[in-house]
Amino acid sequence: MNRETERQILRLILAHAENKTLIMVTHRLTAIEQFDELYVIDEAKLIEKGTYAELLQLERAALNN
Repeated sequence: MNRETERQILRLILAHAENKTLIMVTHRLTAIEQFDELYVIDEAKLIEKGTYAELLQLERAALNN
């Protein structure tokens, strides 16, 4: 899927899920800053959690790789 199509689909999902709980599983970092809370799982273990801004602040953050 190209980036523009991915963005359009994500916009539709977010609009439909407004004021609802949405759990999104992804290996891509596209538009994740829009989510209230992020959980980073590696090898079946929770390694980090927080907002996009909080995770960027962490020295060993998965988002910085």
